[in-house]
Amino acid sequence: PFYHHEHIGGMGLRISNNVTVWIVANIIGWISLYIGLIRQKIYLPKYFRYIAAFPVFATVSGFVTGVDNPMEWLFRLLFIWCGLLFFLGLFQHKLSQGRVDRILFIFVISALMQGLIGIAQILFVNQDLILFPKSYYGVPFGMFEQINNQAIYQVTAFVVAIYLITRPYIVKGAVWRKIVLLSFFCVSSFIISYSGSRAGTLAILLSLPFAIIGRRYFLLKYKRLTFLSLIFVLVSGGFGSSGFITVSDKMADIANGYSTSARLGIYAVSL
Repeated sequence: PFYHHEHIGGMGLRISNNVTVWIVANIIGWISLYIGLIRQKIYLPKYFRYIAAFPVFATVSGFVTGVDNPMEWLFRLLFIWCGLLFFLGLFQHKLSQGRVDRILFIFVISALMQGLIGIAQILFVNQDLILFPKSYYGVPFGMFEQINNQAIYQVTAFVVAIYLITRPYIVKGAVWRKIVLLSFFCVSSFIISYSGSRAGTLAILLSLPFAIIGRRYFLLKYKRLTFLSLIFVLVSGGFGSSGFITVSDKMADIANGYSTSARLGIYAVSL
């Protein structure tokens, strides 16, 4: 999503990025469901019950814990359920493994572009960037206008990139594909580290071990590309950690009373 327009601010569909994302996601979801109804067969991905458990538990937990704003809670649930519909819709097209690899590679390129926009926002803080939203404080949020969204997007693409460096599409493909992937590791690790997003940090700490364990055989098989990727990640992440925002600083803010009651309440409910 690279559409941006000045707006009144706020949340949800008031943000131009979210409008375009949900329009496309819902169109794909409903068209895919229509294809399944015409074919009279719905394909379910493996472990679909476990995947569907998240929106189910998210819905049930709202009833159990209570909500202050029912309408806002309802729309957040709709986003989650539409996300599941979009995910389910992707499986109705029975894409080949080669096409899946190419789509994932395009996704990584998208995250690379978002990361480059974030770097531009750091370098040209509080300056007009023509087609891109300006960052008044040098926060590298890309087109998302919210640093946690940017961080989670980068982490998701990071895990996908780990998968791709073990795929023949990259390993046996053209050199430029490897260069793009290594460039992504460089930019993404810098953005994740620089942002200091707690959501991004937690996501990378939880997802990275699973990604490495799940692809360990192939990562060891293609040692050269794996080693280069690791070097790029460590060096860029080290540069990013010297940024103006760190997770430890934010945790110190909580200890000093910054949003303490609200955040600790959220953590308690989540736990």
